[in-house]
Amino acid sequence: MNPIMTVAELFNQADLKLHGPVRWKVPIPREDGGSSAGVYVVARVNEAAKDCEDCALQFKKPLPTGLGIDHQYEQSRWLSKQPILYIGKTDRTIQKRLGEFYRHECGYAGPHNGGEIVKLLKCELSVYWSPATNPYYSELTMICAFLKEARQVPFANTDGRSDKRIQRTS
Repeated sequence: MNPIMTVAELFNQADLKLHGPVRWKVPIPREDGGSSAGVYVVARVNEAAKDCEDCALQFKKPLPTGLGIDHQYEQSRWLSKQPILYIGKTDRTIQKRLGEFYRHECGYAGPHNGGEIVKLLKCELSVYWSPATNPYYSELTMICAFLKEARQVPFANTDGRSDKRIQRTS
């Protein structure tokens, strides 16, 4: 069993001020760090210090037409009690980068194919963020802290074994 890391613990490990959450697809407020470069986390909880309920991996049904995923591979990556699904960074504004993520169509290269598998999940999602002077270093610190605790990278982050988790079939 993989140990659990809360969103609050993750931001604390990176020595970053936690902002949020907002529900998935809600714009990040510009006045609350959204107009800065930084890091963001997609999670299954709307309270940063809480664990989440144990749940099986569930995708929306039906999946969008023309998409294929390897269910066995995705099942092997799923952490059923882990609230943190994806850790991202941007050297542009957090608000702009998350807007790209929200608009992204799964299976295409852009504008934000990193973490796109979260868009197919059936569960409710929340977004947390923090401005960061060096977003690349902050993201790396967060991923390393998560890896140390959970023994793998977050579900939607790439693990280096699969370049393209979602395939366009038509």
